[in-house]
Amino acid sequence: MRLLVLSIVMLACSLSAQAQLQLTPEGGEFRVNSATASDQDTPRVSCSAQTGGCIVVWKSGESGNQGIFAQRYDATGAAMGGLLHVADDERAATVGTSELGEFVVAWDRDAGTEWQVVSRGFDADGTPITSTPSTVYSASRTQGDQVIGCNDNHFCIIVWDDQGAAVRARRLLLNGLAMGNQIEVAPIDNVEQAFPAVAVSNSGRFMIVWHVLSPDSEGLDESRVMARTFAPSGNPEGTAFEVARTRNQFGDPAGLGITIDDNTETFIVTWDSQLHADSTLQFQPRPGEIFVQRIDGPNRTLLGAPILVAAIDPGLRQYHSTVAASASGSFLVVWEDSQINNNRERILGQLYTAGGIASGAAQELSQPSQGDRRDPSVSLKVDGKALVAWQGTDRGRDVYARRFNLQEGAPVPTPTNAPPLPTSTPRQGGSNDDGCAITSNGSGSPATMLLLCGATLLLVFRRRA
Repeated sequence: MRLLVLSIVMLACSLSAQAQLQLTPEGGEFRVNSATASDQDTPRVSCSAQTGGCIVVWKSGESGNQGIFAQRYDATGAAMGGLLHVADDERAATVGTSELGEFVVAWDRDAGTEWQVVSRGFDADGTPITSTPSTVYSASRTQGDQVIGCNDNHFCIIVWDDQGAAVRARRLLLNGLAMGNQIEVAPIDNVEQAFPAVAVSNSGRFMIVWHVLSPDSEGLDESRVMARTFAPSGNPEGTAFEVARTRNQFGDPAGLGITIDDNTETFIVTWDSQLHADSTLQFQPRPGEIFVQRIDGPNRTLLGAPILVAAIDPGLRQYHSTVAASASGSFLVVWEDSQINNNRERILGQLYTAGGIASGAAQELSQPSQGDRRDPSVSLKVDGKALVAWQGTDRGRDVYARRFNLQEGAPVPTPTNAPPLPTSTPRQGGSNDDGCAITSNGSGSPATMLLLCGATLLLVFRRRA
């Protein structure tokens, strides 16, 4: 007998109409900060779903003008009002917005006898809601790496790491006031837990991802990208689970981003990797690459294998990755591309359909210049407009931004969440690590077997010679 394998792509049930995507710049990059006597860096951007306005925050080290600043932009990209002086603390900040344009800024600071994570809310016109920042958390240890995620229903989550030993979170109102108790995302353990990111669905469910770092026998940092989902109440939905495993030969992981496709409540996670673990947990050399993993939020399951976004030669390093999703579920991955041989750093972006299919090739989002472009941040709006901000080094350090228009063309058939064909043998009556399941024709006979691998249907049958 011979074993025949027939691979059939079922257009009627395994393909969906995915739109071709195109990202078009609307004008060149522009400088956000007005003070130029000293360094301006660490920009973060967030845009309102309904008004289309955006807010960029950053820290300034200028003498006499130190602290955290913000600049508002309307839906056309025009600056609204002057600079907002958020705080005197010269610390990196994070920002989240509501669909109506209100926003909340958070940062960490040394209060003398303790270290604090604080936040402050603003109306859409930039007016502070409270006279002073509100304390979210305080401790004798250093707090940092705070991030904010908000949905369209005035619901925000702030996450930070506690001296790299634990990851904590708290629910936030847009006036900057914390609500409820502190959430223990990853309690103190004998490993370093740091660099969190968070995304919040419109249902209120939120997912937090973070790195768990531990040195290996070769002196490299082995990092596990972990994830955990929570109900709107802040109660955990099960335990933390592993998204990916990497090694980092350049020190701490430089990027970990997350966003949400609210149409399907699919979370999209991106991370940087120098060495990436394959399905057998063997590390493969991947110099400076970017990966994406789609996760089913309600079921807490990985959707297919990780997507390799940027695989370049060893003369390049890809890092500081981040991601944002559009209203249709398509998403844009943005990262810093360091050309070691040419001594140049630039910002690149890659578009994906909601099903995780790359649309075209990666493109440069920054404009060629004499200075480098680093540490990007991105936000997408309902109308398909995107604002990407980054740090530039034309003279010292400045904050730059550029607007883009995400256009969806005529639908074309593309596979929906089609993983690679399996490399291991599926188990009868179950599934394997490649997301494939095998079953019989229902008669109990092995004459005809059905192997389902994502969107591909394999008919496996035996024929007598």
